[in-house]
Amino acid sequence: MNMLDRLKVKFLMPAIKNDRVKQAIVDYHNHLIPKMVKFTIKNASEEEASFGLMIYRKKDAKETDPTTDQYIVFATNMKYSDAKKIYRKIPLEYKKRWGIETGFRVQNTIKAMTTSQNYTIRIIYRMLSVIIYNLWQLANILLAAELMVKLKDPLIKLTHLARIFRLEIETPPWQPQ
Repeated sequence: MNMLDRLKVKFLMPAIKNDRVKQAIVDYHNHLIPKMVKFTIKNASEEEASFGLMIYRKKDAKETDPTTDQYIVFATNMKYSDAKKIYRKIPLEYKKRWGIETGFRVQNTIKAMTTSQNYTIRIIYRMLSVIIYNLWQLANILLAAELMVKLKDPLIKLTHLARIFRLEIETPPWQPQ
């Protein structure tokens, strides 16, 4: 955080709910502190970093939830008004990021396994997994367009597509008579 401050890089990131942060949440909940307070942490080398701790009530929070679970907290070096504007965009940004990370995780499920030391074989397997992943994405896009639905989640599971490919490879196009 100190390095980001020195470089004049603005940040807004989720804060870890340690005991001190939980106490700040309880204090905010009891109207003892404002939505944003100056907060200081130390690392293992006892170096200090200061930031603004922003506390927001979750939209779906229930009074019956534990107090600390009713709120989300962020660390920031921005002014409150600027951070508040960005805060509203965070769920959409996280959703986009989640989609990217899920894509990489799913792509890794179709990696061909080999013990070959031959670099050419290894790169062919890697390229094949990229091709299969892209075909899966394309199949979902085309199916969504055909059904005239918005593509939120995959309509075709990757495992289903893998079964189709496997059957095509293992079953010859003609049956001997």
